[in-house]
Amino acid sequence: MEVKSSGYRTHASLDAFRRKYSERISHSYLAYTKDLSREGDFTYLPAYMVGII
Repeated sequence: MEVKSSGYRTHASLDAFRRKYSERISHSYLAYTKDLSREGDFTYLPAYMVGII
């Protein structure tokens, strides 16, 4: 999981982490300030929804 306040489309540190541990990670979450959405293996969660994962 990575938390973003802005610039949520760039997530270099999370991408590097996923490459390093790709055999253990199937999905990634980004907490940010916009609406819930899903793109590929990423789920973009509004900050108030972090408690559900």
